Amino acid sequence: IIGLIAIFAASDARAIILFDTGDPSVNTSAPTGNLANSGWQFEGNWGSFLGTPISPHFFISAAHIGNAGGTSFLFQSSSYTILQSFSLGGSDLLLWQVAETFPVFAPLYTHSDEVGKHLVVIGRGTERGDEIFYQNTFRGWGWGSATGVERWGENDVAAVVPYGGHDLIQATFDQHVPPNEQVRN
Repeated sequence: IIGLIAIFAASDARAIILFDTGDPSVNTSAPTGNLANSGWQFEGNWGSFLGTPISPHFFISAAHIGNAGGTSFLFQSSSYTILQSFSLGGSDLLLWQVAETFPVFAPLYTHSDEVGKHLVVIGRGTERGDEIFYQNTFRGWGWGSATGVERWGENDVAAVVPYGGHDLIQATFDQHVPPNEQVRN
């Protein structure tokens, strides 16, 4: 399992929608078995969104949510005071510095061999909406109720795609990872 890849992939995810089920209660607690410790333990509450500690004094979040948590970040029942943020131009990631020290943090994945690796994606967001068809072929779902529930899904990395000067991890949704194959919107 690639912990940080999942975290980066989730950082700009607006929702985790599972392919096999529309049940909003599925995958709302930490994965178990082979997927135990695959990243859920590194997620903190950044307002109504998620952030991930990546070093003793820094966590990362999606830039498009901005300063979602105000002056503090909640991680493992402790509050951490925000000092400042740092952005990377053209990226949807923000790095936030906190005054206190995180007891644990997600390890950085430093290799460039992601293709073919399994990943777990964690996010908050919405339930499935109405089915979408294009030329009589099912293509997915529209936005449903925005519940903000933390969920996880899994998939395999199909490709690393350059985009805007950054590398994005791509996964396909071909039902080969049931029952937890996720659709990231």
